[in-house]
Amino acid sequence: MIRIRCAGLVPERLSAVLALIGVQRALAVSRPSWSVRSWWEGNDARPVLEVDTPTEQADVWEALLEGIRAHASALDFGGREAADYARAEWRALFDTGDALRGEVIAAIGSDAHEREWKAGTGLQPTPYCLMYGQGHQHFLKALAQVPRVSASPESREEFTRVLLEPWRYDRPGLSFRWDPADDRRYALRADDPSKGASSGNEAANRLAALGMLSLAPLPNERELLAPGYTRRGRQAVFAWPVWSVPSSVRGIRALMRHPYVLTGDGSAPAGVREVRVAERRSAGKFMVVSPGMLRNGA
Repeated sequence: MIRIRCAGLVPERLSAVLALIGVQRALAVSRPSWSVRSWWEGNDARPVLEVDTPTEQADVWEALLEGIRAHASALDFGGREAADYARAEWRALFDTGDALRGEVIAAIGSDAHEREWKAGTGLQPTPYCLMYGQGHQHFLKALAQVPRVSASPESREEFTRVLLEPWRYDRPGLSFRWDPADDRRYALRADDPSKGASSGNEAANRLAALGMLSLAPLPNERELLAPGYTRRGRQAVFAWPVWSVPSSVRGIRALMRHPYVLTGDGSAPAGVREVRVAERRSAGKFMVVSPGMLRNGA
């Protein structure tokens, strides 16, 4: 057994919680015999990653990179940039017989509700999709880049830093707009924030994208919902737990669907120490996610 305290992941960032789920997903894909769980501990609330198999930390990093790269064929959209599939076209994507591919397709949206695209009526993407072509940012185009990582020591070091050290936002790169750092307003800026690429943490965003793939949306009678996403009146919000009991990806997904986590209804599930809530906002033509604030009473 090995335990790794992920000091780089903080509970107030949706992107960090998704990254934690992404790490567990990648390890489950590359090492299905491993039992990988996580929980948050300490006054500073940092997650602990536990692999219930005799191994070394170096083996965990190697398995992580393998698990990321293993999504390459599942995240191949044939050069398509937007998730604007027609209903029949989207359903045909499930005919490969590949379970991993099926999980990916189910995670990007649903045809239970449709939306208007430039090409006509098509798929309703997951609520985690915040990019519809604004500033030439496209959801599927970004997802296709996620598994494109090398097995080099430099690549391993980059992902290690994401988990073990405070995040650095020091260079342009892949983004899904789930991090508060993506909110670049005009106020107090000496330049135009809509021009040029934003600085971010590319490795963190790759892991967060993998985490999102484990949170397939489900429709209600009005709209498409997803684990960790709901509405507070007219405001779209993301809500996630900070849990204190060892949990698998399946367990975390169940917590993120729980009514108490989403809306505060009922009693807290066992092991939930707090709930964080972030707003999905529009900032000009872009969409952003606010920092996750403690929900009162959670």
